[in-house]
Amino acid sequence: MQNNLEKPENLEKGRNGRSKEYAFLLYPDSCVPNWLEIIKQLQQPFFVILHDKDVEPNGTLKKPHYHVMIMFDNPRAESTVKRINLMCGGSGHLEQILSRRGYVRYLCHLDSPEKYQYAPEAVRAFYGANYSKEAMSVMQCRNLDSDMFCDIIKFCKDNHVIAYYQLIDYCMEHKREWVPFLRGRNGQAVVNYIKSYYWFINRNG
Repeated sequence: MQNNLEKPENLEKGRNGRSKEYAFLLYPDSCVPNWLEIIKQLQQPFFVILHDKDVEPNGTLKKPHYHVMIMFDNPRAESTVKRINLMCGGSGHLEQILSRRGYVRYLCHLDSPEKYQYAPEAVRAFYGANYSKEAMSVMQCRNLDSDMFCDIIKFCKDNHVIAYYQLIDYCMEHKREWVPFLRGRNGQAVVNYIKSYYWFINRNG
């Protein structure tokens, strides 16, 4: 069966045969019964949603189909995912994803108000995938980063943290959700705060 994958701007045909994120369609009437268990064999985060209310330009309903989005930590060969797709009953047609957040949001048409708006709760997430977190807009991410930065700085101040290792040790035991923030570009701002705080208390007793 020809895989009639809609192609938003966040998709492209694979160029070098490797990608960290892949998307493909599966049709309920051609899937093998255990298709979901087959995808789980990859042991990688992935999302699945059934689109059963999409419409053609003339207003007729499109054939119901599953959108599957698989996310790897490192680039994987297209052949690995194609094999899974074929085992599930798919056509073997894959798309590499240019914008991870863009495609996650596309699963529910969040940025396409002219299309049917699927509820975020309709997205099934596996192996640690978190739809709400992945689908946040850029502004929401910035607000979340700001809130987390303030929480971390307040913790450092309230607990008189004078060395970065103290903060990291605390995160490893009690605040794992702070670790990605500190490993990113925002971590240096926290380091600078701790250094200046240490300089200040040494100078002023």
